[in-house]
Amino acid sequence: MNNPELSLSLERRYARKKNSFLVLSILFDAVGLLSYFVPAFGELGDAVWSPLAGLIMFAMYGGYLGAFGGIFVFLEELIPFTDFIPGFLIMWFVKYIVLAKKSRRQYIEKALEK
Repeated sequence: MNNPELSLSLERRYARKKNSFLVLSILFDAVGLLSYFVPAFGELGDAVWSPLAGLIMFAMYGGYLGAFGGIFVFLEELIPFTDFIPGFLIMWFVKYIVLAKKSRRQYIEKALEK
C-alpha cells in the first residue's frame, strides 16, 4: 500500500467501524440487561433475545470469532442470572484490542480486494 491517501482513507474507515461496533456492543449489552430492569420482560424476553443476540454477534464479527461469540452470548443470555456479563463488549475488546493488528490487517486486505 504505497498510496498515502488510500492508506489514510482505509485507516479512517477502520476507525469508524471500530467505533460504531463499540457503540453497537454497548447498546446490545444494554438490551440484554433489560430483563433485570423490566419485570414483565424477564426470562421470557431472554428466551427471545438470546438467539437473536447470537445471530447478531455472528453477523457483526463473522468467522470463528463470531461463531464462538454467538454461542457464548446465546448461552449467556439464556442462562438465568448471567445477563450482567457484557458479551458483546468482551468480543469487541478481543477483536479490536487483543487482536488489534490482525483485525486491522484483515480489514485492509479485504478492502483492497474490492
